[in-house]
Amino acid sequence: MRCMVHSDVGVRCKSCAPPSTIGPSKRSRSVLGIVLVVFLVILAIGYIGSRGGSGSDDYGYDDYGDWGYEVDVEAVQDPWVPRDGDLEASPGYRLVAIDVVVEASADNLDAYPTGSYDFKLTDDEEFAYGPLDSGATPMFPDTVSLDPGEKTRGWVTFEVAEGNGLESLSSYDEVVPLSGDVSRVP
Repeated sequence: MRCMVHSDVGVRCKSCAPPSTIGPSKRSRSVLGIVLVVFLVILAIGYIGSRGGSGSDDYGYDDYGDWGYEVDVEAVQDPWVPRDGDLEASPGYRLVAIDVVVEASADNLDAYPTGSYDFKLTDDEEFAYGPLDSGATPMFPDTVSLDPGEKTRGWVTFEVAEGNGLESLSSYDEVVPLSGDVSRVP
């Protein structure tokens, strides 16, 4: 069995087998190289295809790097105190509710799914907060698809560290400063 040699024409003994021009280690390296090249080509095709060859994808992202919507803050309640008392801030934190309007761009070709979980609140100490599952009503929808020109509105509630000021509300590449003209509701 030790004298068997696998060749292109089957199993032969060492003396009958044709001489090999490529050793087993070189063969395995060339196969590995081919597999690597094929993988990189597939990866590159997937990346190029995901950049939206049609100009936009399901999330409203267009060729100009714009998500295809605008975010406006209508009002901020800081602190926000729930009426029914079933939601309380953790010790050392306060609840903040923000009334948000999102409008899909009129030149966006696709419906844009948006939701309350797309938002991030940043305070003046550079801490970032995600929205709570419950809070001020009417709540911003968990998910809604906006056609070009359509809007949606609702409150997004956050739990923010006591004593920290509010810096901005962001959603993907849209950042809205929370100072200046923003209406503060006690």
